[in-house]
Amino acid sequence: MKRTRSVKPVAEEPKNATDKILWKNTGGGSFRLGRKIIKPGEKFLATESEISNNFRDVLKQVDGALPSGKKEKEVQKVIPGVKPTFTIVKREQPSKSGNDLYDVVSDATVMKDGEKVKVSKPLNTTGLVKEKADALLKALSE
Repeated sequence: MKRTRSVKPVAEEPKNATDKILWKNTGGGSFRLGRKIIKPGEKFLATESEISNNFRDVLKQVDGALPSGKKEKEVQKVIPGVKPTFTIVKREQPSKSGNDLYDVVSDATVMKDGEKVKVSKPLNTTGLVKEKADALLKALSE
């Protein structure tokens, strides 16, 4: 019988030793990389030589090599989606002192019975004065 060599697919290997790889800490504790502390579930960039073989069971390679010029912020991809819309709605009942109260409302689309239905959900639990509602709306729109 003739021996055959099996070839296993390998994750994308870095071309240079200075190329950064995206790693994820899947362990239960924190990991120190130089002076940086990596929390559980956090993704970070490091070269393959910076990660010891003893930690390879806890630190998993998420993505292959990146050019050394890329920074960690550039790695995070922006997920396209619907931008939330916020509006100010006046409450039906005024406060005990007679002042008008307002809610900052988020318009969300929900699937009900196979149809998309717009639902308004207030973000604040208590009524807000007009000035505070405007400040909250301005902070949310930024």
